[in-house]
Amino acid sequence: MQACFISTVSGPFSPHLIADIAKITRQSGGHWLSSKIIRIDDQFSAMMKVEVSIGDPETLQDQLESTFPQLRFTFEEAGPQKTEHRLLSLTLHCADRSGLTHDINTLFDGLDIAITHQENNRVAVMGSNETVYQAKLQLEVPQAMTDDDIAGALDTLNINHRVSFSE
Repeated sequence: MQACFISTVSGPFSPHLIADIAKITRQSGGHWLSSKIIRIDDQFSAMMKVEVSIGDPETLQDQLESTFPQLRFTFEEAGPQKTEHRLLSLTLHCADRSGLTHDINTLFDGLDIAITHQENNRVAVMGSNETVYQAKLQLEVPQAMTDDDIAGALDTLNINHRVSFSE
């Protein structure tokens, strides 16, 4: 029987740490379906969706906690992998304004688009009081939704934007 869970882990980073966590996962009959890892200075944080095909997920969870006592783990049961969505990368450039990130997130939420990764940058334009906004997003988009549908939805924000897509 297969079981899935989401694990979050954080703590001090060291060389080979991620590989060591993956190795313990594999040795315990699990594998990562997806992961996001971030490192700042000597600290890191990660989220992994883990599927355990052999044995009990609690055994793997206990093994991770005992092998890495310097790290903080949390575990939550996860549902099945969604299949009705496709992955899409989007880059958005436009003039900045107050509340823009919130408006983009609200728009996508209303369209059943999940933002799985978001990076926002604001850059001052030399010689003016204006800033340019850039967002790089990884999205889970409903299969039936086209890139043109997404671009049209962004048009409703009236932000004079340029958008590019990649699968």
